[in-house]
Amino acid sequence: MGDAQNCGQFKNCVDGHAYVFDCPEGLAFNSDSYRCDWPDKVASCDAEAYLGFSCPPSAKDFGLGQEEYRSFRSPKDCQRYFICIENKPRLYNCGEGKAFNDLTNECDGIENVTGCAVPQYQEERKFGPSTSLPVYSNYRG
Repeated sequence: MGDAQNCGQFKNCVDGHAYVFDCPEGLAFNSDSYRCDWPDKVASCDAEAYLGFSCPPSAKDFGLGQEEYRSFRSPKDCQRYFICIENKPRLYNCGEGKAFNDLTNECDGIENVTGCAVPQYQEERKFGPSTSLPVYSNYRG
């Protein structure tokens, strides 16, 4: 479904009705295998256009050939990053509370990543820490 720039959806037909499904984030539907796959593995998908990221030109690794893969923090969301394999991007997500750290080239606590602040932390800095206490509904003291 869609085109080379929008290849993350597919239709499943049951009893004459078409149902639209989305592949998980960063994956594209592969009509050859009937499953969601990395966009660079799907012949009908333009991985760079679909993911909105182009891998920078690779440098030769001291004359020993191209690096196996390179990682880059997403310019739009510091919790996501791209791994470039054979100069094609794959999107990864660090998960809640984590962000891609350019210095260590891995996911790290979001508070350790420059330029990527926790939204709750930003609010506490702006208005001060919350003084409310947790509510324990099953507490019998």
